Amino acid sequence: MYPPIDKRKCWTKIMFTLTARADAVLDLWRTKLAEGVLSPAHFQDHWRVTVPRIYSPQPNRTCLDWSFDEDLATKLLIEPLEQFVYGSAESSQPPPPRRSTLCGKVFKQGEPAYSCRECGMDNTCVLCVECFKVSAHRHHKYKMGQSGGGGCCDCGDTEAWKRDPFCQLHAAPDNEEQAQASTDPEVTERMMIVASMCLSYCFRLLTLDHAPGLPNDLMYVFLISMIEGVCMLKCMYLNE
Repeated sequence: MYPPIDKRKCWTKIMFTLTARADAVLDLWRTKLAEGVLSPAHFQDHWRVTVPRIYSPQPNRTCLDWSFDEDLATKLLIEPLEQFVYGSAESSQPPPPRRSTLCGKVFKQGEPAYSCRECGMDNTCVLCVECFKVSAHRHHKYKMGQSGGGGCCDCGDTEAWKRDPFCQLHAAPDNEEQAQASTDPEVTERMMIVASMCLSYCFRLLTLDHAPGLPNDLMYVFLISMIEGVCMLKCMYLNE
């Protein structure tokens, strides 16, 4: 007989290991950057472990009902990159980036969308509720409707509005010097590094000769993840 397995403890241990790895890799990136030897391999070593665990298709699932843990992806993939860009040291709090002048919020089905009869270029130019409440269009002749999903908020798009294209949340800076003054040169440098690494990684995966699949240097981690998943399923089955 196999000893009973606490599934919750197993999953907690895996999550703790991955979270600790995300913290450790952030320190590694900062150290290598300070030494001037930061390379794409330092990012890919982290992604080849975490990406398969988050995005690997689940057994007996198709591309039509495939899903992944968005919170886990944010914790392990997005947040380390953000902290690397905006935080220069572990003890420092990353300064908030300058807010974009474009909203671009994607509407979910049934969400309210506002169009201005006076300022919109056409009926498809709409605002989300957050932007509308702090925009000049709330005092104009407007129409509220429900989004069918898939569209995005046009706040900040100067080609979508005859006037008042910005709400108070996305107001454009008075001049270009003011816009550039809010971004630290070191932050800009790290931002360019992250953008280059991410785009190169995505391009590499999207241009594989034998898709679907992974490059050879990423494949073995994928197989390890699958083997661990099969073993865990077997343990759970025996525990049942």
